[in-house]
Parts: sequence; C-alpha cells; structure tokens
Amino acid sequence: PVPETRGGKPNGGSDARHPSGPDLGISPEVLRRARMRLFVQPRLGYALTALLVSFIGAVAISATVYRNSSLSLDEAIMWPSLVAAANGLTMAFNAWTARRNIRDQELARLTIIKSACNMLQGIAWGLSVPILNIAGEPVTVIAPAWAMVTGVGILVFSSAPWPPGTYSFITALFLPAVVFLLGHDGALERLVGITMAVCFPFCLVIGRLGARYVGDLVEARLEVDALLKRESQLSARLKQLNEERNRFFSAASHDLRQPLQALSFYTN
Repeated sequence: PVPETRGGKPNGGSDARHPSGPDLGISPEVLRRARMRLFVQPRLGYALTALLVSFIGAVAISATVYRNSSLSLDEAIMWPSLVAAANGLTMAFNAWTARRNIRDQELARLTIIKSACNMLQGIAWGLSVPILNIAGEPVTVIAPAWAMVTGVGILVFSSAPWPPGTYSFITALFLPAVVFLLGHDGALERLVGITMAVCFPFCLVIGRLGARYVGDLVEARLEVDALLKRESQLSARLKQLNEERNRFFSAASHDLRQPLQALSFYTN
C-alpha cells in the first residue's frame, strides 16, 4: 500500500517542499502515531544514558550542598533516592515497552502512562528545593535551583518526541519549587522563586522548540521511508512490465513465424 499523505491525497501530486517530485508529505495522524511510538519506545541506550546522567547530577548537587552547609546526611540522601526511584520507574516502563509489539490502539494509553512517569520525575527534581533547603544558607537555595534548570535540558531530551510529556515534566518540575520558594520568609528564597517563576514559560518554549525539532526529524524519516517504499514498488512494477513485454514479443515472434514458414513452403 502507498503511504498515507497529508490531506488524504494519494502520492503523485506536488508538494511545495518537493516541487519537482512526488508529494511525500506525511499525514498528521501518521506523524502523531510515529511520535507517540518513539515516546513510549525510545532507544534503551539513549534513555538509560539520560537517566544515569540525571541521577549522577542529583548526587553531585546533593553532595555539594551537604559539604557546604549544615544539611544532615539523611536529608542529603533523601533527594537523590527520590530521583533514583522516579528514574527507575521510567526505565522499567521503557524496558517493558521495548519487549512488546505495541499496536496503534495501545499508543494513547501508553503515552498517558509515560507522561505520568515524566511528571513523577519532575516532582522528584522539584522537591530538591524544599528537601535541601536550610534557612540562612544560600548554597541550599542556589544549588538546587541551578540543578533544576540544568535538569530541564537533560530530561526534556527523552520526552521531546511527545510534547505533552515535555510540558508535564516541566510543570511538575517547577510547581513545587516555586510554591515553596515564594511562600518562604527568606529574601533569597523569594528572589530565587520569582526568578524561577519567570524562567518557567521560557523553559516551556525550549521544550516546545525541542519537540518541534524532533517532530521534523520524525517526519523527514517517514518521508524517506515512503520514498524508498515507492522506489521499491516502481522497480517491481518495471520488472513486471519488462517480463510482460518479453512474453509478448516471444508470442508475437512465434505467431508470425508460422505463417511465414507456410508461405515459404508454398512458394517453394
């Protein structure tokens, strides 16, 4: 079958981006399913690397705060443990989906589950601010806030194929931290809370740009696959026509040869 194209038109029309070739624009529904599938079935190597990097970053930030403040060891361990639990849940989901042959009908439900996992990751990172905070000690405010903004760049990477997953992570990341900081009595905490509240929409924009970039890559990959499939179909059709032509000329040659031989017999 010929891949579905934008607007439901069969391949063979013209596309503004490909004025000299066939219309290979992928329909929104096909693109949507492809992005959902990439979101729920990422490459395990990339997903594991992103989760490991985020956990190592959480440990480094917690250790820095512990060594430069009066934070207790139990509190220093608590936050990386929450991050590890949220990351482990996400990785378990990724490993489970990687072993399954997921039908298109299952994608919507699985994207909701994966988005919930992303929200848990965001909440775990956002809780760094209240867990590591010690009143009057700036490092316990600045370091977690810096870690959160940095974490956006790491973890949004894994959810970029599906924009709702990105937005749910960013919202869950910022909400608990901003609420805690804006409600704190300390001047530094309130200042950092205001700064993070201002950064929140910009992080959403970054997430949207990342999602659009990945979407363009997915669409380009689908168009290449459609072009290769069409080339294969045309090659098969050309081979079939060539075989039919050979059969035709072979039959025609045989049919013409008989009367010529008979004519030659009578003339002789």
